[in-house]
Amino acid sequence: MKNRQKEKATVKAASLEKEVSKLKDENAFLKQLLKDNPTSLKVEKIIHITERIGSGRSDDPVREVHKLWTNDGKFITSLTFYPV
Repeated sequence: MKNRQKEKATVKAASLEKEVSKLKDENAFLKQLLKDNPTSLKVEKIIHITERIGSGRSDDPVREVHKLWTNDGKFITSLTFYPV
């Protein structure tokens, strides 16, 4: 009976150690995110569509356009990235 209780305690201690390690990693991640003193931080799911447009001519270079939408279909923004 004592061995069984000892095994359970060992398993529980190992589980707690993993949880503490996970919390430390999350804390380090949050500290990095907050390093630049943001005014707001939200984690949200979005729809991200990327398309390549342009003919490749000097007056119409090929570029990537990123369009962001909410999950309920509201347009957020469009970002255009030109090649360097």
